[in-house]
Amino acid sequence: MLRGLYTAGCGMMAQAARNDVIANNLANVNTTGFKKDNIAYRSFPEQLLYRINDRSDQGVMAAIANLNSDNTAADALRAMLAGAPPVVGTLNTGAVVDEVRTWQENGTFQFTGHKFDLALVGEGMFVLETPAGERYTRNGSFTLNPAGVLVNGEGFPVLAESGPVVLDPAFESEDMLEISETGEIFINGEYLDRLRVVTFADYTQLRKQGDSLFYPGEGELVPEDLPQPAIRVGFLEKSNVNPIQEMVSLIEAFRAYEANQKVVQAYDATLDKAVNEVGRV
Repeated sequence: MLRGLYTAGCGMMAQAARNDVIANNLANVNTTGFKKDNIAYRSFPEQLLYRINDRSDQGVMAAIANLNSDNTAADALRAMLAGAPPVVGTLNTGAVVDEVRTWQENGTFQFTGHKFDLALVGEGMFVLETPAGERYTRNGSFTLNPAGVLVNGEGFPVLAESGPVVLDPAFESEDMLEISETGEIFINGEYLDRLRVVTFADYTQLRKQGDSLFYPGEGELVPEDLPQPAIRVGFLEKSNVNPIQEMVSLIEAFRAYEANQKVVQAYDATLDKAVNEVGRV
């Protein structure tokens, strides 16, 4: 009797998790370089239901018909299922969240005109140096800190092929520092270094850290340097979240949660009658 209660409960938890993912996507609509998350579900294995205290051959033949319609293995199955109770049907016990996967499609570009705002066209990620190791991002909103180091909004140095990008103290103006559309760095017209832009064989193994930063998850995911990155200088990549689509998905998740909730309420009312009214008879 309570199987439906468990199934509805699983549905509520699954939709609550979906609601959290969608809410996070909507909260980051205006976050530069943000990548939306999608949730995937996995259903529990279906189970065969048998009629107890019934050993007729009808159940065995029904199982044979279901498992092998051409009846080629009927003899072997009959021998294996001899004495088994009849199959009533199958039982599905609900679904559970399997994984939350990040959608790595590019967002739209927004013009800023700032020389240190960079947007990657196509694949690739910028590399940052953090206390926890290298982190990767599509957020190209960079600036020079007081020490002349090119950093992101959290103050993490941006890495080039030779290390962090540092403006020589001899140069007093940041106007002398230029970054080309292929990542080459020039100071006063002279080549200094090239920005590190990396790619990955499987972007789905990247994990979010926050602030549009990613790091490799479990497994041997190794970043590969992108030799010819395409960079738009003076632009930023906006998030790839479609707010209208996310709002529709949010309503769908809410309605599905509400439907499962009503099932639980119906079971609650039935159990209440079974305990408080039927028990009096």
